[in-house]
Amino acid sequence: MNDGLIVTDLDGNILSCNRAFGEQFADYGIDLKKLIGRPAAEWPGMRAEDAEKYLELMRQTAEEGSAGPLEMQDKAGRWFSFTTSLLKDANGNPKGMFAVVKDISRLKRAEEDRIAAMQEGATIAET
Repeated sequence: MNDGLIVTDLDGNILSCNRAFGEQFADYGIDLKKLIGRPAAEWPGMRAEDAEKYLELMRQTAEEGSAGPLEMQDKAGRWFSFTTSLLKDANGNPKGMFAVVKDISRLKRAEEDRIAAMQEGATIAET
């Protein structure tokens, strides 16, 4: 699957997003057109406890020019990584933000499997 891309204004409202972003969250029945103008911190599937983490990512981006990756799990249990960058106009003034959204669920499962195998190996070695 391709990476999802979101462009927001400086207040975090979605200006545009690509089809891959829509495909990542197709389970939630999102209409990409209805996302335009909505806060990115309210993307479909975001758990309430992660909204503040995403807003902090945006604050860090505004201050430092980029931030992330921030790894978050959606309501369906899938893992996503968000990396953001500040967009500037021709004069170098901030005009918005750009986020790359990667589905890292397979990577997280592989890591969990590796840890479980290591723990199992340690248990066998102890007996």
